[in-house]
Amino acid sequence: MISAALRLGLVVWLCAAVPAWWLGRSVALGVMLGGAVGLGNLWALSRIVGGIASARGARSAALGVLLAAKFLALAALVVLCLRVVRVHPLAFVAGISIFVVALLLASVRRVGVAA
Repeated sequence: MISAALRLGLVVWLCAAVPAWWLGRSVALGVMLGGAVGLGNLWALSRIVGGIASARGARSAALGVLLAAKFLALAALVVLCLRVVRVHPLAFVAGISIFVVALLLASVRRVGVAA
């Protein structure tokens, strides 16, 4: 389901990023960077959580530490985008949220197929 959500998220991200150019550079860059950060976060999260689910003992604990490091890297990227690159904050939130919407849509689509 994650790969379907990633594909759907990429489509939604491109559909949101292209019209954002009319709202200005800061908004368009915010949507694009937010989407890129969201994509990277979802990909890393799926890999780490998948590893934790299949691991036992010390390897599971190491992956838990990796999950915490991923969270810190995400926070650093958000600060970098908002403070250094100076993107529009609402556009960034919209971009980073695209993959949450994509996960929900992929889940609904999957449940609709199963029913």
